[in-house]
Formats: sequence, C-alpha cells, structure tokens
Amino acid sequence: MKQYTIFIPLNPQAWNTPPYFIGRRGGKQIVMSGRDEENHAFKEAIKEELIKAKAEMIEPPYEIELYIWRKIEHGRKAVDLTNMQKLIEDSLQGTVIDNDRNVVKFSTTVVEQTPDSPQFFIVTIKRVDYNIKQFVLDNLNKLFGPVVSYLAQERINGVRLADQAQQFARHIGNSWPPK
Repeated sequence: MKQYTIFIPLNPQAWNTPPYFIGRRGGKQIVMSGRDEENHAFKEAIKEELIKAKAEMIEPPYEIELYIWRKIEHGRKAVDLTNMQKLIEDSLQGTVIDNDRNVVKFSTTVVEQTPDSPQFFIVTIKRVDYNIKQFVLDNLNKLFGPVVSYLAQERINGVRLADQAQQFARHIGNSWPPK
C-alpha cells in the first residue's frame, strides 16, 4: 500500500473567502470570485514541501490523517479545524491526490494552537485498500449502536423506513425540520 507521512514545517493557515466582484458573462452581470493570494501562497509552499519529500500521486480513494500544531500570530485569533483542514486538503490536490472528492476518510486533530505553539503539521495520505461501504456495513452495530444500525441496514438494503425512523425520532425527542 502506497502511503506518505510528511512533516510540513509551516504554520497552518485557515482557508479565507476569496474576493468577489461583479463581472460579465454572456452580456449579463454575475458575481465572480478571484483568488485569495494568502491562500494561494500557502498552498504553493505546501506543494514545494511535498516535492522536496519526493511525494508522488497515489491512486484513489484516499484516507488522510492530519495533526496540527499552530502558532497564533500576534493580532490573530485561533481558527477552526475545518478551515485549516480545507486549505491543506486543497494543497494536496494535484501533487499526491488527484481530486479531493476522492477522499473517503479524513481525520484532523488540532494538537496545539497557542501563541507559544510550534509551527508545523504532519499529514499521512494513503490509498484505501478496503471497500469502505462493506467496512461500514460490517461494523454498523459497533460504530453506531443497535437502533441506528438496524435503521441504516434496512435503508441500505432498499427498504424505506422513513415512517418508522420519524416515529422513533419523535419518541426520543428528535425532530426535523424544527417547528
């Protein structure tokens, strides 16, 4: 199984919303987005580190583990895990993964995020060599508990249990959409 575990000596950054502007397409005004230069520079720096590590493209599907140590720079705030994860995942695309839509499992842990934290992250990328759907089916009870396991198994097998699921949800106090 092809797998990389790579130490990246960069301070993890959060994904930023790109700049938006009004442009024209087909004679109509539309909202268009530009490129966030800070995000772009960070992604390019990650790609350089991957090239230095001699990392090569792995065949999909992918499983990624990410461990983050982030130094909060003066005047900045802590950022949420998913914004850091998204920018790093985008950076892997085209170097070690072909497309982020082929990531079937992603685990991120923020180990430390303080003004005194070191600045790096460790990422492991590997090809998933097992059938993820079969793995979940085989482990439904252990993963989700007997009631959810039963409902999911019936739905996966093509039996529609919407009425029973709603009835069960009302019994335990869940409701969607909210009233």
